[in-house]
Amino acid sequence: MATLLETLTSVVPAERNIYTAKSKPRQYCTFMRVLEQAALSADDEEKSTQRIWRVTLFSKGDYEATLTALKTALKAAGYYVNSIDAEQLDEETGYTFIPLTIEELIESEV
Repeated sequence: MATLLETLTSVVPAERNIYTAKSKPRQYCTFMRVLEQAALSADDEEKSTQRIWRVTLFSKGDYEATLTALKTALKAAGYYVNSIDAEQLDEETGYTFIPLTIEELIESEV
């Protein structure tokens, strides 16, 4: 499975937590881990892990095609899009930001 960073950057520039470039592109993503927990345990061992990520798409202008491309790339990489939350406009920067909650299931190697 491709890493989340690799998956996101196949569509738009992306960074973990905060996008740090001085000159920001018209569209970019940030992501952060929200939760990690055992998804399946047996014989007192974790057999699979569930990670929940918050991915936020920032866009100046129409973002629907980019949002669709992100969902397609995430699904192809094995991530699950659990929700796309309310879009908000940051009037100071002019960016609309769209939060997505995604899930990753990781099988233990043992």
